[in-house]
Amino acid sequence: MAINKTEGLLWGLVVVMLVAVVAVLAYKGWPQLFPKEVIAVALNKDCDLHKTTCTTTLPSGGSVSLSIEPRPIPVIKPLRIAVTTKDIQVSSVMVDFSGVSMNMGLNRFGLDEESSGLFSGKGLLPICIRNRMDWEAKVFVETDQGVFSVPYRFETVANR
Repeated sequence: MAINKTEGLLWGLVVVMLVAVVAVLAYKGWPQLFPKEVIAVALNKDCDLHKTTCTTTLPSGGSVSLSIEPRPIPVIKPLRIAVTTKDIQVSSVMVDFSGVSMNMGLNRFGLDEESSGLFSGKGLLPICIRNRMDWEAKVFVETDQGVFSVPYRFETVANR
């Protein structure tokens, strides 16, 4: 009889552990399974990131500004990336650099909050087989309304 009680206790413990593992996986995986809505914002064509900070007004109000230094923007050299948000509550900011006409792999950088509304970090653009490359920098701003995707375009020229 003692063996059956021990066996039952072990099976009960296995079930409890299994339920705990499933609960942890569901909790950790929830954002990937059910991401916040991504709200695409129109491209700001009038700004040149090589010369200045670019600002885009969001459809729901507020704004997002992107600055990349040094200027002009180089390839395979460290970049200082700064995003400033105004009149919106932000929980996180990432910047993703992608080639416009060529897949350049994953070049996504999370930014740290320096002060209220100011996020900064470092990044790097890979070199392309072409001397001239068109890039799109998408700023992903996570808010309680969803994730805003704010695009900016620029080009780089490799000095070889």
